[in-house]
Amino acid sequence: MAITLRLTKGSELTYAELDGNFTDLNTRVGTLETASAGTVRVNKYYFEADSGDIVFSGNDYFGNAMTYDSNSALVYLNGMMLMQGVDYTLTGGNAVTTTVGIDSGHLITITSMELV
Repeated sequence: MAITLRLTKGSELTYAELDGNFTDLNTRVGTLETASAGTVRVNKYYFEADSGDIVFSGNDYFGNAMTYDSNSALVYLNGMMLMQGVDYTLTGGNAVTTTVGIDSGHLITITSMELV
């Protein structure tokens, strides 16, 4: 079944059309899960800056050794996502270098996804 759009139809959708849209989306999502043949795990690493740190690597605040896939890594400063190539660079799958020093007490979070 194709998804019915209100804009295309020109009027409000019926309950049957809404149900049909959700059924179609469930089918599509189920197909994607089957096609991936696995589960995605999100790894998170937490570092607290100390006096202008620019390199974050090694074990994080909780003792987890940071490794990441550079194709899926995202870096955050106090919860705000930074821009790769402008705010930071990734090195070797285990280090993040910020373009400016980060003051003491600020939180750097690195996330990365992997298929397991």
